[in-house]
Amino acid sequence: MAAPSVSLVLGSGGARGLAHIGVIRWLEENHYGIEAISGCSMGALVGGLYGAGKLQDYTDWLLARSTRDLLALLDLSFQRTGGLIAGERLTAVLRELVGDTRIEALPVRFTAVAVNIETGREVWLTRGSLLEAVRASFAIPMIFPPVAHRSGLLVDGGILNPVPIAPTLGDASDLIVAVHVSGEVSGTPPAPSTAAAGAGEPDRGLRRLTGYLRRRGSEAVAVSWHMLGVANQAFDAMQSTIARQKMAAYPPDILVELPRDLCGMHEFHRAAEIIEHGYAAAARCIPAVSTAPGD
Repeated sequence: MAAPSVSLVLGSGGARGLAHIGVIRWLEENHYGIEAISGCSMGALVGGLYGAGKLQDYTDWLLARSTRDLLALLDLSFQRTGGLIAGERLTAVLRELVGDTRIEALPVRFTAVAVNIETGREVWLTRGSLLEAVRASFAIPMIFPPVAHRSGLLVDGGILNPVPIAPTLGDASDLIVAVHVSGEVSGTPPAPSTAAAGAGEPDRGLRRLTGYLRRRGSEAVAVSWHMLGVANQAFDAMQSTIARQKMAAYPPDILVELPRDLCGMHEFHRAAEIIEHGYAAAARCIPAVSTAPGD
């Protein structure tokens, strides 16, 4: 039988969102046809790059970066922009990959979900600049400044809809597959060498970051980042609760869930490991479909 077509929902979660790359790889290897993608925050970034045919280029680029390289992307903002990081260096990397690509020109239907911080309403970005839509969708409050858009002043869509299933409900795909990377904690104590942070402790990526900022003489910003460690944990818990409520209202056909203690939100240096976790989770949760003649 032919493999089903899929509307793929990619949730928010910082570095955990790299697991989406592994899920996509598994779907492609098993001949599922991805016809539509709805994503927010890191899910919008991964989904947008996939739609533009640049996900492998991004993955290769990321895996080739050292921790120092990744930290160097953090262009600290000392202006009143609404975020500790200006985001221009990261935006430049994405611009190199997707250029002036428009969402309506993508071969898959794509929705990036953001939030209009002035009205408190969810915004579905389905047309216009792919780069601008992705940038708005991952504008985490306090970390990145809001993005001025024709739809208003936009921030991270995960605030209201961390696993945005609703944009896919009108699709004609056979299956809605949702990937939630802020699920319940695993309950298994991780090994010290690979552990994400415990309760009340900022993740290792955040500790590396604050150390980097102090070495650059940015003590005040380092302290702010350290304080954000607890805020990030609260944000994770909030997103997990909201996601459960949203999925109860709009249950996907298949849910691929990874625990929120898989890694810290800032641990992008663990990309290879996180991608493999996504691949393994997809293999556990999504049925393999035989495409042999006569099946």
